Amino acid sequence: MGTGLLATTFYLFVLIGGGQALDDEGSIGRGLELGAGAGIAMTERLDLEAGVERLGHDRPTPFLSWDGRLVRVMGRARYRFGARASRVVPFVAGGAGWMHSAGDLTERDTNPFSPTAGAIVDVRPWSMSGVAWEGGGGVEFWFGELFVRPEAYLTMGQLSRGRQVGVPEPAIIATRAVVVFGRRF
Repeated sequence: MGTGLLATTFYLFVLIGGGQALDDEGSIGRGLELGAGAGIAMTERLDLEAGVERLGHDRPTPFLSWDGRLVRVMGRARYRFGARASRVVPFVAGGAGWMHSAGDLTERDTNPFSPTAGAIVDVRPWSMSGVAWEGGGGVEFWFGELFVRPEAYLTMGQLSRGRQVGVPEPAIIATRAVVVFGRRF
């Protein structure tokens, strides 16, 4: 019938893919996205998940270079557009949690349009945390108790430099496309 509670369906997952970090002016690098989490089926179409994900990002330029990490601890709800017994099921998801952005911004003594990097003038570290929310979706493919899920998400964080002076802009947006591998118990 699709609306009642199910016998507990618990699952674990890991993910790998690529992502990009952005501040309020544009990209501050791309990199590898890794994560892991757990989920539980609440109804025929609704799952709740919790996960930890890390995006390492790097954007080297001759003038300014970003080298950072985004760590997110998120809870999300996933709505499935098909019956739980289906082998291929599209879904949408949204969630909220905590995001931490840390890294170094390196400034060089170079013309911004020069093809070669100059001497390092300044290295400014940043480390900021705050609330975050996300939205995304994908398609789930089931093989018995195992599943594979290509998915894409956009995460926005409410991070602030606060009263710190001379601190770089934090990464406030993360986009990512990953493949999730999991097992149902």
